[in-house]
Amino acid sequence: MPTTTPTAEAARIRAVTPDEIENFRKQGWVKLERFYDPVFADTLLARLHEVMAAEGEQDNPFAQGDFNAFRPFEDPARKDELFEAFTHALPFAQAAADLMGRPERFYEDKVLCKEPAKAGGGVTPWHQDFSYHPFDRAGTLLFWIPLVDCPPEKGTMRFLTGSHKAGLLGRHVQRTDGEDLLTDYPGLEKEFPVSDPIEVRRGDVTVHDRMTVHYAPENTTDSPRWVYTVSWFNTDALYTGMPCHRMDGLDLKINQPLDHPNFPTITT
Repeated sequence: MPTTTPTAEAARIRAVTPDEIENFRKQGWVKLERFYDPVFADTLLARLHEVMAAEGEQDNPFAQGDFNAFRPFEDPARKDELFEAFTHALPFAQAAADLMGRPERFYEDKVLCKEPAKAGGGVTPWHQDFSYHPFDRAGTLLFWIPLVDCPPEKGTMRFLTGSHKAGLLGRHVQRTDGEDLLTDYPGLEKEFPVSDPIEVRRGDVTVHDRMTVHYAPENTTDSPRWVYTVSWFNTDALYTGMPCHRMDGLDLKINQPLDHPNFPTITT
């Protein structure tokens, strides 16, 4: 690990506005422009390359059959103090709580590197995130943080606006039959319109409720799409016991809160 670490205050994370909160709750997603200092994205990306080089290759839990949407790197915040300071900063936790309207626990962080299509990167199919996680209730959200400028051609996400109100629709990310959530629910995009292509620059983020249906097209540029994701969940959520590699060995109790140091509620 490097011997010096810029403080999380260098990220200059801002508060979310009332309009952003309203849009998030109505749409199930929102773009937060200049949520943090774009220069700090360069700091994070440089540190990420160091951490990944030291850690070596990780197993790809998303790889199955021809599915090759992205190359993940999990848990930077457990491996490096800069990522921990950034993700566990009080302004970050407060933004998550303000958007969701209730206290949130830190859940997980990971990097999703989408390679250019010509290098084998693929489409992330239409899906919801929530069904892959062992929580008994809704109230989870994910910050999608580009570490490089991402025009739509780089594979930025598209959302079915308002679809967080559609209920739980099943698992679809690792389907190997060429189908996805919209195959199982034809016409869903007529009820919940597809968002316009989004440009997300360094310092911007998108945030989505993990019940919101979304996908990402191929990266048709010549360079990788480096994105860092940080997730939060409802402090009142109970553990269902559903198998999940993130919970292995933590001695969590079914139907009890997820009280564990890995999932802190961050307050003053």
